Parts: sequence; structure tokens; C-alpha cells
Amino acid sequence: MSTKQAVVNLLLHHGHRSFCIRCLARAVKARTVPPRERAMKDLGATRGYRVKEGECSNGALMTMTNRALWTGM
Repeated sequence: MSTKQAVVNLLLHHGHRSFCIRCLARAVKARTVPPRERAMKDLGATRGYRVKEGECSNGALMTMTNRALWTGM
């Protein structure tokens, strides 16, 4: 499974919660920075996801976060 697909699965599974790059990387076990940043930017360019400055649901840090806008669940 690609890093992007793993991030998508995590975001959809956790509904409308926002996650920072660190928490996303930890959850999908991504070891390097470029794949996780690329996955976040790619998803932010699509209609179903929002990348914005906000508080991470896991880490409670103010940083760039990503979340699914609609999960279908």
C-alpha cells in the first residue's frame, strides 16, 4: 500500500478528526518526510480533504493538519 493510500485510509477511518504530519506519519509508519508531505499536499488539492492550520487531534499542537471532509460513514 502506498503512503498516500495509507493516509487516506486513516483519515476516512477517523472521520472528521484533524491530524498533523507527525501523527499521520506515525500512524502509517512512514519513515521519511517527503512521502508524508507529498501525501498531505496531494490530498489537500482534492475536494474531499482539507489541509489547514489547526490543532492536531492526537498531539494537540497548532500546525498544518489534514482531515477528511466526508467519510460516507
